[in-house]
Amino acid sequence: MMMPIKGLFNRNENNEDEIQILKKRVQALEQRVNKINTLDVHMKRLLKLESKWQKESFSSKYGKSEHQELPQRDKKEESNQREAFTAMEKRFYLQIYTYISQSLAPIQEKINRMEDQITGLESDFAMMKESIEEYR
Repeated sequence: MMMPIKGLFNRNENNEDEIQILKKRVQALEQRVNKINTLDVHMKRLLKLESKWQKESFSSKYGKSEHQELPQRDKKEESNQREAFTAMEKRFYLQIYTYISQSLAPIQEKINRMEDQITGLESDFAMMKESIEEYR
């Protein structure tokens, strides 16, 4: 496939513009990844606090003598609190999962498009290289 020399030079100018656009997009994606990493750090801290809270609440509730029994009403209340906590925990994890999925979806789409563009640029470069070899 023969390409005119004029087309090669014009194409290089367009490639520089495309490369600059891709660099800007990569920088924007890197900023988003940094934000997501920050969220991840905060989530890990929350999980540590949660486990610490569970240990403290367990030790304070069950730190009493084994022979003392909790009244029936307290057991029901405790059971209701556990169920409420479990339901709240599930909603929390679902919200986090949804948020992260929504945050990462556009980034993944952009990455896929960038990969396609890079593949196209590589094939164009290979064709240009072949045509240069033919002209030598």
